Amino acid sequence: IGLALVKVPQILCGATYQGIYVEDSPDVTISKATIIGAGTVTAGVWNNGNPGAGMFVDGPRLVLDANTVRGFRYGIRGPLNTAGRNALGNPGLVRGNMVSDCYIGILGVTVGAVNLSANVMANCVRPMIVGEGGSTAQPASVVGNFATGCVRPFEVGGKLIVVRPGS
Repeated sequence: IGLALVKVPQILCGATYQGIYVEDSPDVTISKATIIGAGTVTAGVWNNGNPGAGMFVDGPRLVLDANTVRGFRYGIRGPLNTAGRNALGNPGLVRGNMVSDCYIGILGVTVGAVNLSANVMANCVRPMIVGEGGSTAQPASVVGNFATGCVRPFEVGGKLIVVRPGS
């Protein structure tokens, strides 16, 4: 069964809560939502605000478009272990989101065939992690993302299959 979320103008989360959590669901679209947690990054250090995710979503045909997420351990993330489960968007689109004051802005350890484009991560310790460790990611497109005021650079690797345009 597909799920399309209606407009949610703003979600304010207490320090122990996650924002939006949708697991193993196809056809999820979340657009123009604002999700605010209690976390901050000050002088490059995460204050251990909300321990979960502003948006935890996995499933095929995922669209996360033009959302604002602030103050979580993970701004936007998919599952860490996808054994028998879907990945962060397979296929999917994570585009034009603004993520700030998070420990990790966008986390796709195991990504599916997802397009991560035009996202902005500000004041995060680790702005974006795509493909990491022993997880195998499918071909993904990571294009035109921007980080400012973050401690570490983008981390794209692990067993991520990188395909150059035209190949």
